[in-house]
Amino acid sequence: MAKRPRALQQSQLISDIAEVTGFTINEVRKFLDAYEQIAKNGFMDGKKIPLPGAMGYVYASITRTDPQRLTTKLSDSEFIIEPKLRAVAFFSKPWKALINEDPRAPMLIERLIKEKESQD
Repeated sequence: MAKRPRALQQSQLISDIAEVTGFTINEVRKFLDAYEQIAKNGFMDGKKIPLPGAMGYVYASITRTDPQRLTTKLSDSEFIIEPKLRAVAFFSKPWKALINEDPRAPMLIERLIKEKESQD
């Protein structure tokens, strides 16, 4: 299956949410934009951001605590790898159980393995 562009995936998600909720596409878009803005601000304030549907949390972490100095052999120069922020997602136990108990899980695992093998 070919990968779909992100914009198309987002548009489909918004359309699906609008269909299920009965809200207009514009209202769903406004809601998701507001959630994104609030989540970004909370993330940068160091807060755990709850995911919709009690799925879990997203929070900030760092890649390393101290800068790391490395020397390249080709250019015989030194460079520094600084600590950086990264986003970590934590999924709740009920959400993990729901995913693993779904009858479609084995088929999805099989498909993901095939896609991974075809990329290698």
